[in-house]
Amino acid sequence: MFLIRTPEPPQPAETSPAFLKSIFFLIFGLFSVLMIVVPLQHTIELWDESRNANNAIEMAMRGHWLTPTYSWVSDHWNTKPPLYLWIVAALERTGVPAIAAMRLPSSLSALGVVAVVYLFCRNVLRRPYVAVVAALILMSSTLFFGLHMAMTGDYDALLCLFTTLYCLGFFCFVEPADRGDRLASRGILVAGIALSLAILTKGIAGVLLLPGLFLYILIRGRLLAVLRDRRFWFALLGVCAVTVLYYKGRELVDPGYIHAVWENELGGRFMKPNEGHHARTLYYANYLVHHFVPGIFLFVAGFFSLRKPQDSTTNQERSRAAVIFGIIVSITLLLVLTKSATKISYYAGPALPLMSICGAIGLTDLLGRFSARSAGSKMGLARLQTYAAAFLILGLCVTTMFGLRDGRAVSGGEQAEYGATLKEIQQKGVSGPVLLLDEGFDTNADFHQYDPIADFYAKDATRHGLPVTVQHTVDTIPAETWVVSCDPHILPVLSERHILQTSNTLSNGCVYGKSGR
Repeated sequence: MFLIRTPEPPQPAETSPAFLKSIFFLIFGLFSVLMIVVPLQHTIELWDESRNANNAIEMAMRGHWLTPTYSWVSDHWNTKPPLYLWIVAALERTGVPAIAAMRLPSSLSALGVVAVVYLFCRNVLRRPYVAVVAALILMSSTLFFGLHMAMTGDYDALLCLFTTLYCLGFFCFVEPADRGDRLASRGILVAGIALSLAILTKGIAGVLLLPGLFLYILIRGRLLAVLRDRRFWFALLGVCAVTVLYYKGRELVDPGYIHAVWENELGGRFMKPNEGHHARTLYYANYLVHHFVPGIFLFVAGFFSLRKPQDSTTNQERSRAAVIFGIIVSITLLLVLTKSATKISYYAGPALPLMSICGAIGLTDLLGRFSARSAGSKMGLARLQTYAAAFLILGLCVTTMFGLRDGRAVSGGEQAEYGATLKEIQQKGVSGPVLLLDEGFDTNADFHQYDPIADFYAKDATRHGLPVTVQHTVDTIPAETWVVSCDPHILPVLSERHILQTSNTLSNGCVYGKSGR
């Protein structure tokens, strides 16, 4: 949809220099390589990636596609629909390494959001410089390109891709401008498909931007026009059909699932803090100030674009509508999230692409006004645009550096060592079966001896020819069995009780050996 372009007379005030666009594409290419390669070098995260990893690898091993499992039992703690897990499991079934299969969908989805934002600003708003700035703003966010989003195997980057598509598709449906029915038809089609996929990705979270869309058409006086358009009802019917088909089908094969969804995604998160995720009222505002820089400040500049100029062009009118749209939808989402008792930073992710578009339009319009007032000086608009873009590129380099540094922080502790440990002992000739000893830990979600990272690496090793079983105590260990552990609580017990015939210590401090008779 966003690839549609209609020729229009060039407008120098909005045209980006060719060399600037070339530099941007070069930077985007390098940034893309970093965002794809770097996450693959890190061990698996404890929250929530390791849970997703177990769901996906069990799905790949057993082929139970409708009902995700954990420890081979239907998972009613992670109640999100399985679209993301389907993608990961399908990649694993085709032979893609497990970590790559987990993280590539997130990295590519986040980069896809940048591409969608760029194409929308360039081909729908027809403002090339705004397209470059909006993409740079979004790429500079350590929230968007950080843990739980682009850097790890979680649902949120894929969710943001679909929420961005259905929001911008709906905008094209409501504000088709001079391209009329063609753009409107494609817009509502994209919106309907993307909304269905957003729901299949993260359930209730996929519809949290809908109140903002409703408020926008209400304020813009488009409500009756939308309700009279049969294309809207066809799209809505399709979304409802997909949603009902999945949830009813899952309930039939997995009784109690809908009740678990209600407890986890609605009453359990909105009405009371879930698993201790409570915060003050201004939590999201404070977080965006620190992790959406300079986007949050440029978003405020977007409010200056709300004033309707006396002699406005088609592009300016469409851009003004896009700013109104972005402000209403993003702020409405943040208010809904603020009202919720459970507050987690990455819930605000779907607002960032819209806020980036608003900030880019606001900055560009401010530069245009400044240039107009200083006519005759050496500080022309093209030079101002170049300086502003250079500043954003510098900021992107700085935030990328800090973001990659933060991305190395893994919360898995000693459990994260099991991936490398199992590969190393297999290379040393251990053929299994292997008993992996790790106590796990208790969580505030009422999980006892929770060991998701060890469980995942054990299943991954089993799939690659080394049978591994996870055990939480040393009480019953069969004789002549290969034993491995990285757990600092278990290692002293192995030594004190002389459980291993020969204890071999690896470079990471983990120990393996055969048990005695």
